[in-house]
Amino acid sequence: MLKYLFVVEYKDGSVYEQTPEDISKKTPEKSAFSDVTVENVAKFYLVNEIDIFCVDLNTGLFAINGIEFGLFDEEMPITSRKLIYFRRNWQHLVTGPDSLEPVSGRTTFHIGWEGFSPENKLIRRVIWVE
Repeated sequence: MLKYLFVVEYKDGSVYEQTPEDISKKTPEKSAFSDVTVENVAKFYLVNEIDIFCVDLNTGLFAINGIEFGLFDEEMPITSRKLIYFRRNWQHLVTGPDSLEPVSGRTTFHIGWEGFSPENKLIRRVIWVE
């Protein structure tokens, strides 16, 4: 079970929500993120029953439970901003005579954006939560 599910708000106002099963609505053998049209994302949220993390692709701002903050110089215009989202999983295993046994694990969720500065330099800003 995932600790956070994502919600996508598209530029046209439509919304896509990941289900707890993390199954694509279009291609059931893929994850739900494969349904996301990345170039049309306006806002991307990670949500659970307590917290909401957000990245706004229009402004570049992040928000945690409604409190906005930036990780870049607001004076520098960023163009072609696009979504970054991934999960990183760690598994701690114990080796046995014939197998590996998982004993603990950890998942981090990363959201952010990348775009270009006026000098055409790639700029990335990402936050992560566990």
